[in-house]
Formats: sequence, C-alpha cells, structure tokens
Amino acid sequence: MDGIGAGLLVLVIIVLAGVSLWWHFSRSQSMVEQWARDNGLTLVEVQRRYMFRGPFWWRTGKGQAVFRVTVRDASGQVRHGYVRVGGWLLGLWSDQVTVEWEE
Repeated sequence: MDGIGAGLLVLVIIVLAGVSLWWHFSRSQSMVEQWARDNGLTLVEVQRRYMFRGPFWWRTGKGQAVFRVTVRDASGQVRHGYVRVGGWLLGLWSDQVTVEWEE
C-alpha cells in the first residue's frame, strides 16, 4: 500500500470512529428523552455515568449507557434514579430501557 492509500485508510477509520461515537451518544440521549416522554415525565437533570453507575455498576455491557436522572411527574413530584439504555447483547441497537429509582 502506498502512502496515499495508507493515509486514506487512516482517514476512513477516523471518520468511522467519529460517526460511531456520535451515534452512540445521540442514540443513548434520545432513548432517555423518549422514555421520559412515554412515561409522562419531565427531565430536570440528566448525567451520563461512566464509572459510578449506581445499581447498574456491575450489570452493564459495553454497548449500554447509564444515566442518573432527576425527573418531575405530572403532579410535580420529583424523583431520582438511574436509567440504563440498550440491551446486553445488542447494545443501543435494542430499544430496551431499564430504570431503578432511589427511594
């Protein structure tokens, strides 16, 4: 492979990695927003969790994402919890959303 071909290959890999990261972050965020809408909740605060994943710290696959959320329901009650999006096997290709509330 000549220098131009190798350079193009590196460029394609960088672009694909960037698109993959963008898709992961936007897909996981939109899944949390859709979950809130479907359940009649208003998101007050959303924090993506990388290390401190609350109740999901040991039960999260590589393709999943965990968020700590603060939500308000229609009656004004505020709740805090953790939302995990994506399936264990298919990651964010799955529409699975799991919630565990703090009591």
